[in-house]
Amino acid sequence: MKNLYYDAYFWRHFAGDFIVIGECLSVVVMDALISIHPKYVERIVSGEKKYEFRKKIPCQSVERIFVYSTNPQKKIVGWFFLSGYIQGKPSDVWAQSKAYAGVTEVEYQNYFMNYNWAYAIMIEQFHVFKDYVDPWIYGGFFPPQSFLYIEEKGSLYEQLCCLV
Repeated sequence: MKNLYYDAYFWRHFAGDFIVIGECLSVVVMDALISIHPKYVERIVSGEKKYEFRKKIPCQSVERIFVYSTNPQKKIVGWFFLSGYIQGKPSDVWAQSKAYAGVTEVEYQNYFMNYNWAYAIMIEQFHVFKDYVDPWIYGGFFPPQSFLYIEEKGSLYEQLCCLV
């Protein structure tokens, strides 16, 4: 967990959790891990997919997002800085992101069926690890359903940070 300090003006524009301390703002910034199917990871790497769609997003402020490629890879394959996201009604989010969605409209609609709100995480530059990380060698790993905050004190976190 990292603490970043911003001037008092910035906090009015920041959407994260905050604590005002004097004239400064302390924001707890974390890294997260998300699971993505391998076919979508390939589309992210190729640049065809620049949005990752989610039904919910982290409540904490996130700086980096590491990507776990699901079965059959079962490895952490890379990361990107969280540059922002689009949120709104699924039809509005699709209208803004469809050019680089990396999914068909039918896949998108099926994913958000019965949901009134959608998020599209913006992926500006994806960094692929030269050697993928096997998280299963670290005890207690479970692939996240939506996302998982990565603890700063664990061996997995240390290995990931060495690769960034």
